[in-house]
Amino acid sequence: MLTRREQIHSTTGMSSRQGIPLVQDSPPPGGYPPIKPIRRQWRASGLGGLTAFVVTGAVLVLGFLKVTKFNGKRRYYTRTLIIDAIEPNIKLI
Repeated sequence: MLTRREQIHSTTGMSSRQGIPLVQDSPPPGGYPPIKPIRRQWRASGLGGLTAFVVTGAVLVLGFLKVTKFNGKRRYYTRTLIIDAIEPNIKLI
């Protein structure tokens, strides 16, 4: 008695294909005709690369200027508050 594994491995090919000749598709004699390349002329749409680069740079520069301006004001008000807090102590001396 053969085990299930031996039964599977002892048969060659599919049992439903026995007696049917194998037919394989192949190209026609002389080959297929050449394929014509398709050339498409795409219309330029949207922003160009240089425009996007310049706009991005401008936004970054303006953002850095705003941050720098804010930091300067913050530094000024911080110094002013520190001086205002220390000033009464200086007058006592």
